[in-house]
Amino acid sequence: MANEKQFSDVFYYFNQKDIVEKNRQIVTDGAIGSSGTITSFEYLATQYADSSSHYFMDVYDSANTASGVQFDISYGNRNGYSGSYDDTYSPSEVTYNQYANKLLNVNTYDTSSNIFKWANLSESVDMFIVNFKRDKLKEKLDAGNWELKLTNGSSTISLIDSSTDTNLAIGNGFTGPKYNIVSGTFINSTRTYYTTEDADSSYGTVYPDLGIILLNPQQLQAGFGSWTYSGSAVPFTNNVINEFFKVIDSGSYFAARNEEVISSLNYFVRAGNENFNFSNNPTWQTGSNGVMRYTEMNEDPITYVTTIGLYNDDNELLAIAKLSKPVEKSFENELLVKVRLDF
Repeated sequence: MANEKQFSDVFYYFNQKDIVEKNRQIVTDGAIGSSGTITSFEYLATQYADSSSHYFMDVYDSANTASGVQFDISYGNRNGYSGSYDDTYSPSEVTYNQYANKLLNVNTYDTSSNIFKWANLSESVDMFIVNFKRDKLKEKLDAGNWELKLTNGSSTISLIDSSTDTNLAIGNGFTGPKYNIVSGTFINSTRTYYTTEDADSSYGTVYPDLGIILLNPQQLQAGFGSWTYSGSAVPFTNNVINEFFKVIDSGSYFAARNEEVISSLNYFVRAGNENFNFSNNPTWQTGSNGVMRYTEMNEDPITYVTTIGLYNDDNELLAIAKLSKPVEKSFENELLVKVRLDF
């Protein structure tokens, strides 16, 4: 807060020079696992006691299941029956329509046939979805900084997005940027593309702002050569979503980082040698008249600063800054403390 008055009995009033806005900075962190990488995966079989739950799966880091769900996978089918365990529920159809309505606009959604179209314009009646957990995703997925390996038998596909190659990007949607998914890898922040964007190489689309990865089952099947991911009324052990989990688990590698923009304000708290040398703490006083308990401190008081509170003009406490250790304050020294607020 700003005020012509620099000090009161209790408060220090900030001048404009005391408040410095720091440049915004982009901060990244692991979006899955303890450090941003998972090499082994697990699901809870008890989740699938109800057959209607056989179209999605909560995936854990098997090295630390106590850390909670790391991401979700699900399957959507426009017709609502391929891969079904019980057709009466049609959960795959609901899933397909949910993501189509959420993600697609007139440029990618065929309004006449209501069929999702991938970046290579091939129509697809089904899709696999990888959905990051919001608490781990923070602001958004760090585009160009994730890789998912899928393995079926002796065939492995490494998937990354095209965000670092302007020739492969597929523009912005109404939900934010989106990028084509291609075969490639990144090591030490170096991306290597195994394929380019053409009619035969689109493995799906990633929406970083939403933390959603959509994969094209037909293209994955072509990449694996002999992978069978669909069926009708079958037990969960052969269900379509379990088949997708198997290729993730066999791939043994999923790395992803989140991204958020941090803005900071620096408040410089200045206390001159004549200020804040006394305390209104009851331990300083004795008797009903507020007499100083230790008379030797009348001429040479000493306080120890441990906490700084930031208030608004109505004297309402908004934030508290704790010093790492008590700092001595007296008539013989001055105090300058920088308080940084990140938001």
